[in-house]
Amino acid sequence: MKKIILAVAIIAVFAMVTAPLGIAHINSVGTNNDLQIDPVSSEIATSQIDNLSKIAIVNIYSTDTDIKQIVEDISPNEILAIDSSTLSEFSINEGATVKEALYNGIPLVISGDSTSLMTIKGMSLVMNENADATAVYCDPVTKVIYYLSVESENNAEEIATEWIQSKMNETSGLSADSYGDVVVSEGWRYCQDTTKLNVSTVYEKLGEGNGKKFYAVKYGLQSVPTTDYRTADMTISCDVKHLNSIQDLISYAPTTTSGTSSVSVSLSLSASDSGVGGGVSKSWGYSVQDVMVNDRSDLSTDHFETFHDIDEDKNIGTVTYMINPGMLVSVSAGSQYYSEDNYQITQRIPYNHTWVWDPYYSYPVFDMSLRVLLDA
Repeated sequence: MKKIILAVAIIAVFAMVTAPLGIAHINSVGTNNDLQIDPVSSEIATSQIDNLSKIAIVNIYSTDTDIKQIVEDISPNEILAIDSSTLSEFSINEGATVKEALYNGIPLVISGDSTSLMTIKGMSLVMNENADATAVYCDPVTKVIYYLSVESENNAEEIATEWIQSKMNETSGLSADSYGDVVVSEGWRYCQDTTKLNVSTVYEKLGEGNGKKFYAVKYGLQSVPTTDYRTADMTISCDVKHLNSIQDLISYAPTTTSGTSSVSVSLSLSASDSGVGGGVSKSWGYSVQDVMVNDRSDLSTDHFETFHDIDEDKNIGTVTYMINPGMLVSVSAGSQYYSEDNYQITQRIPYNHTWVWDPYYSYPVFDMSLRVLLDA
């Protein structure tokens, strides 16, 4: 008989000035009932941890017919943790049980490749085959679904668990009529010692009409360079028809710019074009000071691509910078939005200049690919 291992760990606080709330290090969780965690001082436990900080982790290491009972026994301040190889073996019923738990506000942490989420049917998914850990939280009040993909060789599960705690405590201002109408995709990649690549993209269903569903995608890509390193280029791309031939790129922004300090992104369709009362629209803006936006999109092939050329010799190349392009997509009614979003940052870093013909700089590229399936 297959075993289900349940391990409960009270979440403690990292002794950090910048982040007083955190989780305890889980040193080892074996295939037996042993669990070792760092001790929690009585001072921290009594004075700095609120109710949501006392998060327990329920680990499932193998499939079993009693998954439903486990989920039913989880309390609102617990996290369900599943290894990706185990999740990929779940039956349709077991996947449905996890989905029900998520919709009831129980967070999920997945260790490893998050394409195993495909076993959860009928739910909007954001997947990363290169992830070291993935966190999922469905706000039971606003019905917004949040995903975090972590690419880090160190403490990926801890990072994901801390992120869940922050989501349970924050108000984003977003809301949805039903699960899948608004999905927030976040991604954090720790790129050696040179930079940190952050993704924060919002997918929002704007309405249905004329036999189609309409989605606005507000992309977010942030570069966080470290000392002596500079951001040179930032690119976001999506082949809209690549994974779903019955969806189309309707509009996008910004287009190529020159000599401007800011751009506006306005995505809209009239009521007559969309069949939606009042039409569909979404707009925002962001700074492009010392940045050249190069439009590489092609409406005829439903290809979206925006290339931001950063002037790395200016201050913009040394500081945190975020771009927010966007696109409007239609999907045939009765189908699902399905795409792969690619995010890329190019850094300029000092080269070990030894010979006269050696370059002074090298330009490593860091990227992240997220597969998105919206079920709304």
